[in-house]
Amino acid sequence: MTNDKVTEQKWQSNADMLTDWEASEPDISEPFMGLVSQLLEMGFNQPDNRKNLWASITAALRCLGENSPVKRGRKSEIPTEVTTAINVICDPIQEALLVLSAVPHFFSVVMQRGGRAFFDNAEDYAEHEANLIRGHMEDRYRNYNQQEQTIIDTTKPSWDGTTGKGGSVSITLGVKAESTEDSE
Repeated sequence: MTNDKVTEQKWQSNADMLTDWEASEPDISEPFMGLVSQLLEMGFNQPDNRKNLWASITAALRCLGENSPVKRGRKSEIPTEVTTAINVICDPIQEALLVLSAVPHFFSVVMQRGGRAFFDNAEDYAEHEANLIRGHMEDRYRNYNQQEQTIIDTTKPSWDGTTGKGGSVSITLGVKAESTEDSE
C-alpha cells in the first residue's frame, strides 16, 4: 500500500507557490484566494486530509485554464519568482515584436522559420521569439547553483535569477576553454 499523505514540506511548497501567484497575478487570483487560503489553512491543521484538500484547490482553479498556477505534470524546478522575473522581461519584448511585425513586407523578408516555413501571423511570430528568450533565460538560470552561488558550467552563460532597477538582468557569459593541443 502506498503512502498517499502530502508531506509538510510539499504542502508548504504548494502554499508558497499559490502565495507567489497571488502576488504576481492579483487581478486573476483575487476571487479565488479566500477559498484557497481557507483550504490551505485546513491542510496545515489537518495533515491527513491534505490530498483531498489539494484536489479541492485544483478543482477550484481549473476554470482558469492556462492562467491557473496549478499545472499538470512535473513541476518546474524554476522558482515562481524567477518565472515571474522572466515574464516581466519577455512580455514587453513580445509586445514590441508585435509592433515591429507591422512593418510592410516584414513577414515576406524576415520571417522564415528554418528557411522552410513562414509564420501565420504576427502573434505566432512574437510568441515564438518570446518563448525562445524564455527558454534561454531558464537555461541560464539552471546553470547557476543557488545554494553555493557559483556557476555550474563556466563555458555557458548563467543568470542568478535576479533583476535590477527597471527589470535589468545581469547575465554572466561563458568562457571557452583554451585548446591544449601539444605541438611537436
